[in-house]
Amino acid sequence: MHACLVALLTVRVAAALQLPALHRRHRSLKHASQQPPLRRQRHVRYADEAVAPAPRASKAQWAQLRELVRKDWPLLGAASVALTGAALADVAVPHYSSGALTAVVAKDAARVRAQLWGLSIASLASATFTGVRGGLFWLAGTRVVTRLRLALFGAMLRQDIAFFDSTSTGELASRLSGDAAKVSDVVSFNLNIIARQTLQAIGGCVYLVALDPPLAALSLCGMALASFLTDAYGRLSRKYSRETSDRLAATASTADEAMRNVRVARACGAEPALYGAYERQIARLEQVQDRAGLVYGLSRVALGGCKGLAAVATMALGAKRVASGALAPDAMVRFAFYAAFVNGAAFDVGDQLARVEDALGAGAAAFELARREPVWDGKAPPSALDAHDAPASPSEGRVEFDDIRFAYPARNESQVLRGVSVRVDPGERVALVGASGSGKSTLTKLLLRQYGATSGRVRLDGVDVRDIPQADLARRVASVEQDPALFSGSIRDNVRFGLTKDDPRAADEKVERACAAAGLDEVAARLPQGLETAAGAAGTLLSGGQRQRIAIARALLRDPSIIVLDEPSSALDARSEALVQRTLDRLDCSLLIVAHRLATIKACDRIYVLERGTVVEAGTHSELVESGGVYAGMVARQSFGD
Repeated sequence: MHACLVALLTVRVAAALQLPALHRRHRSLKHASQQPPLRRQRHVRYADEAVAPAPRASKAQWAQLRELVRKDWPLLGAASVALTGAALADVAVPHYSSGALTAVVAKDAARVRAQLWGLSIASLASATFTGVRGGLFWLAGTRVVTRLRLALFGAMLRQDIAFFDSTSTGELASRLSGDAAKVSDVVSFNLNIIARQTLQAIGGCVYLVALDPPLAALSLCGMALASFLTDAYGRLSRKYSRETSDRLAATASTADEAMRNVRVARACGAEPALYGAYERQIARLEQVQDRAGLVYGLSRVALGGCKGLAAVATMALGAKRVASGALAPDAMVRFAFYAAFVNGAAFDVGDQLARVEDALGAGAAAFELARREPVWDGKAPPSALDAHDAPASPSEGRVEFDDIRFAYPARNESQVLRGVSVRVDPGERVALVGASGSGKSTLTKLLLRQYGATSGRVRLDGVDVRDIPQADLARRVASVEQDPALFSGSIRDNVRFGLTKDDPRAADEKVERACAAAGLDEVAARLPQGLETAAGAAGTLLSGGQRQRIAIARALLRDPSIIVLDEPSSALDARSEALVQRTLDRLDCSLLIVAHRLATIKACDRIYVLERGTVVEAGTHSELVESGGVYAGMVARQSFGD
């Protein structure tokens, strides 16, 4: 009777020690609130909106995952061998643990020592195999995330510019960081745990059936019911996890906007308004998490009651079978240990399968982006990534815009250019003037092949720019934007950005010559580290004029056949503007200038006046002034587009 009571008590203790995945699910839901959001701002949902169920992994996503790990099969094979060893050792642990307990109750010292020796060997073997298995799966996961991130980044660089017009940089960064890491976790952690716990559950079930089939059937039924409840909670937790992520997206967007515009907020005294907006977003996030916490508490009541009743039923049947002599007390103890062992393994498998589904579902956008082909109707792809070493073609700098019509892909209903024809002859300087929104900058973007014309042709030296490899086009056409884009690094690095170290144009003496021509040498002379001075992220450590000089020097260094300038002197003082103007006068390449200053416009060989996407006038400065048309009115008002 004493042994029977010990056995029944052990069943209850083992049930209490079961390791359900439910608590880990709740922790992961709370942990999601600390992760960067992976959703775009436009997809944020509010409390009164329906939330779709969490995405499920498709066969295509599983196939893409297999393709990602294909190169790591030897590594994963070795990890699987170690995993099998660890699982077998783990299956032996409850056998020796329960044996030691019954030996203690029986006061059999020799048997206690034997069971403890077996337990020690099994534990050491489990630890060794587990360490090897974990390390190998970790390496495989690291390689997978490296390949996926490289594939994603390459796919991003290959995309057409219109893709970036409709896709936020925050989303792309999330694909590279969060989504790729989730897919990596599938290999390094989730599938690893699933395989190990599946082997353990199978081994444990075999042991349970061998000990006592009727008791095993009852115990497994209880596990199945608990698993059903856990899965039901899992569906709710995924719903709240998704809603939490959406709330976080709105919260992060509010914070990001406030931090980016903190100077304006300070000048306007708008800090209280920004704080209030962020507080409202946090309150909405808290509401979602409160509901998630309530569901978690109710699920714990339901699952705890289920497990308790299952344990009572197992105790009752076990006590009856021990009392009838159908089951030995020590076998009952072993059964209790293995029931807890199998239950924990089964819960882990269900939990990790749900995580795999969630990860591959969340990674669907990353997989889709990695496969996305740029939308382009030319012969050459719109990226230099795969053709960086292509030989340069000879160029005269002749440009022809032939009856160009264009609408931005994100605004197809609004045509920006309507039948525009512009010509730039070799060595000629041509100005584009007109009111803001007339299509001047859009025309230059078509030459740079950032977009393709809806109809008409843009030709460089008689060849459609859509058929010129991007690397070749970048060698022949340089651009200076009104608000130049700079990268973190030194001034020198930014001047020779895009040129390889073995490119003759990247030599230090040529960099310094280009800097002198752009008036950048005087700026560098006043800086403590000269051209090695850090520009800061996006050039934030430099003034607008300094950034513009860097962009001009960068264009000059490339020695192109044509330079596109979008108001190149807008941020320069009068002296620096005169210096840049003299530099441009000495250039023997073609110039296409979007100009707003009369001094720049007057020096051009031909001027095109654009109005609402059409060319309304063309000629020299004197010709257009004498005609008394739109341009003459601009000269009279001293207004050329701003």
